[in-house]
Amino acid sequence: MEPIKFFGRDGQYAIFSNFAYTPLVIDDLRYKTGEHYFQSMKFIETDPEYAEIVRNAHTPKEAKRLGCSKEHRISRNWNSSGRVVVMERLLFCKALQNNKFRDLLLGSGEKEIVEASWDTFWGEGKTGDGENMMGKLLGELRKYLRR
Repeated sequence: MEPIKFFGRDGQYAIFSNFAYTPLVIDDLRYKTGEHYFQSMKFIETDPEYAEIVRNAHTPKEAKRLGCSKEHRISRNWNSSGRVVVMERLLFCKALQNNKFRDLLLGSGEKEIVEASWDTFWGEGKTGDGENMMGKLLGELRKYLRR
């Protein structure tokens, strides 16, 4: 069975991407995209003012650029467990707030979901041996929503 591959804002499964314009409201704050939420959470504990700047970025690409700043300290546990917890929350909220995303995810059968990006943690990496954590989290969310 061919896996579902997604990346960026094009294609049938583009809504799986954090760059998709699917607004979210989390903790009474509105985020233009999942990328805005994810990147701003890196700084919510260490630099709340900067987290707000990231949240209000014009585009998801800008939010990512701001989130990669080396001038602002990220949360201490971000790379160990924080980023995965934030992504799980993001995807769960996205499923609750966006019917199109939830329906597409539930309608994807049992196919493996793969973020076809160069990123070796969130995606499959350039050579296909990445961890594909985004795809795994989407698969876990799909199982959870079916229960």
